[in-house]
Amino acid sequence: HGMIMDPELLDVLEGDLDKVLALDPEMTTEIVKRSSGLKGKVVSGDEKEAGWRIILNFGHTIGHALEAATEYGTLLHGEAVSIGAMGAARLSREHAGLGDEVVDRLTGLLKRFGLPTSMPDLDAERLIEAMFLDKKVRGKAIRWVLLEDIGKPVIRDDIPMESVREVLAGLVEGEKT
Repeated sequence: HGMIMDPELLDVLEGDLDKVLALDPEMTTEIVKRSSGLKGKVVSGDEKEAGWRIILNFGHTIGHALEAATEYGTLLHGEAVSIGAMGAARLSREHAGLGDEVVDRLTGLLKRFGLPTSMPDLDAERLIEAMFLDKKVRGKAIRWVLLEDIGKPVIRDDIPMESVREVLAGLVEGEKT
């Protein structure tokens, strides 16, 4: 939620990471309260997932494909979304103008949380097949949640498959951001 709509939450997560990881009761309560409030606001404004609610799927396009392609047995949901968020951030850099510093910031935060940012044995073509089965596909176009900047999501359905393949190849290789 910090990356897509609440830069201050992102600052809190980075600044108080030790408290977050230790599940400090006060910090945990604050983050859960803030995060659920953000999600509630988006969901209540788009109950039928017809519009802006899609922003909650940042990282999920690749993440859901990873889960499906690995038959839900290799990665936890959060791990798959972490890798997916890296893919979305790299696509955002190329197609939405996201700055390298933001991609680096996301990479650093995910790693500090102990989450994966790549997957060595990822099969790009299998993932692409899985992506086209996702609910975010309209017609023959994948709708991507990308970022122009922190807190500035944009929905794109014109991302060339060659760019997607390049990003997936980078996720396999553990590409440096």
